[in-house]
Amino acid sequence: MRELRYNTAVIVSVGPFRDKTDGVTIKGSLTISNERITLIADTDDGNAPTIILDNIAGATSGTNNDLNYIANNDAGMMQLEFTATNTQRYGRVFLTIDDPNNHVPVFHEFEIVSQEYYDAKYGTGNLPANTKALSGDAGAADNLEAACDGSGYNLGGGQIVAASVTSKSEYTLTSAYDAAKSAASQSSVNTVDSILDNIHDTDLPAVKTETAAIKAKTDNLPASPANEATLTTLHGHIDDILGDTAEIQAELADGGRTDLLIDGIKTVVDANGVKLVAVQGKTDMFPAIWYAP
Repeated sequence: MRELRYNTAVIVSVGPFRDKTDGVTIKGSLTISNERITLIADTDDGNAPTIILDNIAGATSGTNNDLNYIANNDAGMMQLEFTATNTQRYGRVFLTIDDPNNHVPVFHEFEIVSQEYYDAKYGTGNLPANTKALSGDAGAADNLEAACDGSGYNLGGGQIVAASVTSKSEYTLTSAYDAAKSAASQSSVNTVDSILDNIHDTDLPAVKTETAAIKAKTDNLPASPANEATLTTLHGHIDDILGDTAEIQAELADGGRTDLLIDGIKTVVDANGVKLVAVQGKTDMFPAIWYAP
């Protein structure tokens, strides 16, 4: 069953039209004025069906229900116009097109649906959400409706619907929310504005101050030539220290290595038990009392 949009003019395809004798042969050149068109709607209320088009004569132009062959079609198909008035009802409609002297009857079934449903299914629309249907019983749905009628609805511990609401479509935020927003503790109600204000009023000035201080210290550094002169002086002192160190090492035995000097110390004892100390290789220092180890 094909769907039609409520209260909307449309051109529908109808057919195929086939010969009355064998029911197979395509009839591609019928006389349109011989056709009879009938459209009937089921009421679904226990009453008789409603006649929309009552066996009207076919015409190719100048009427509300023009009937014509579809151009360049070889399958015996035609097109039929429906006006918006023809579709001003919901539910099933039944179409017949007949010329008993030339072809077998052609019939089609359609269903007229709401514009919202049709647009959501065949276009880019959205299905409506009818919240009134929530109050269909005496349970939770009615409780929700009653809450929204004026007593306020509690969401997560905070009332967000004003108690003074006079219409279901006129919901406003309560003063309780405004009070929470302006309270001293902003941890639970921080806003983007307050965050941006803090950045602008507090953080940015601090960054600016620190940057200025760093710049001032940088400006006080001595010029490059002065730094180079200072380094040259330090290098001179280091060279002096290295020269003095080399000179001291040259004066010490065995090149100034302390461990070798300690190895060269020898202790000797004379016949009277007197300890004499000499340096190995320096016997000229104690010529009279040197004893071989």
